[in-house]
Amino acid sequence: MKKDSYIHIVAFDIPYPPDYGGIIDVFYKIKYLYQKGIKVILHCFQYNSKTPSEELSNYCHKIYYYKRNATFSQHLCLLPYTVVSRKSHELLNNLKQDNYPILFETLHCAYFINHPDLKHRLKILRLSNIEHHYYYHLFLSEKNLIKKFYFLIESIKLYFYEKKAFPKANILLPVTQADDKYTHQYYSNIHSIHLPSFHPYNDISVWKGKGDYLLYHGNLSVAENYKAAEFLIEKIAPYISLPIFIAGKNPPDFLYKKAEKYPHIKIVPNPDTNEMKQLIQNAHIVWLYTHQATGLKLKLLYSLFTARFIVCNEKMIAGTSLKPNASFFIKNNHDEMITTIQSVQTLEFDDFAIEQRQSLLKEFSNEENILKLINLIANS
Repeated sequence: MKKDSYIHIVAFDIPYPPDYGGIIDVFYKIKYLYQKGIKVILHCFQYNSKTPSEELSNYCHKIYYYKRNATFSQHLCLLPYTVVSRKSHELLNNLKQDNYPILFETLHCAYFINHPDLKHRLKILRLSNIEHHYYYHLFLSEKNLIKKFYFLIESIKLYFYEKKAFPKANILLPVTQADDKYTHQYYSNIHSIHLPSFHPYNDISVWKGKGDYLLYHGNLSVAENYKAAEFLIEKIAPYISLPIFIAGKNPPDFLYKKAEKYPHIKIVPNPDTNEMKQLIQNAHIVWLYTHQATGLKLKLLYSLFTARFIVCNEKMIAGTSLKPNASFFIKNNHDEMITTIQSVQTLEFDDFAIEQRQSLLKEFSNEENILKLINLIANS
């Protein structure tokens, strides 16, 4: 792409503030495109409590906001609710005003990817997950029966919608090597390139020395994350003396009740971006765990750039090339984790540990990945 080239980005949510998972990838992708002289025409869906953002105007040439149709009737459609609720003919009309490339940020906002009016456009589909895999794992983890049923139905719908949408993309951009392998296996005729998530860190900002607590962080309203927090409380907390902080968005009541049994556990609800960064940097150990090996976990990226010692399981790093070293431990059951935590809590995070951490971060370079994206579009 030449300087002053244009690109449409269709986002599933307003990308500011960048306060969870995939929306972090969207915001920083926009920011780094802007820094390279690319003019972004942003289209985003407004729902929940997010409102139009002045901050985004610093990086976008134009911004269009659309109301997401979250009415119950959308669940009755044969298409996935996450997709059909983001149908907007105003969006289609705005995309048709020129011939610039279109980047659809996940399958959720790719309703028009197979529309005949966009047939001759360069269409790029970002894959934060293989969505039907992700929703099936949410079905397995969810406690609420209504939500559980929704996740199962949505998983089935997403499976069939993927088969319609993927072949209409010119380029697929999976965030993990595992998802890239999936696209090459099942959609070998489509150009698929592994492109890790974008994030706020260009340099490591880990503090040397020691912290005095263990931290788990994540969006605690999501089943994948509150299930991990439960595992920490029930299987690990009783056997370690190190204070434990569990921080994240909207922790459910049952987590508070489980944590009440242990005086060394503290739940930190809804920390803002700065508070979360301080929690991560001040921790001695960041503990990360997942039951589902889907997508690239943004909390893993944040921790790699800002946390001292990290203890996680194999599924947390699935689809990456990350390997264990003196600052990064991969353990897959609670006994191994307890032993590792007990041994690590006495260590100092020193220059050698920082060198070890830096060796892990090459594949997550924002500079290299934004140039990779720009060159990919320019040569397509």
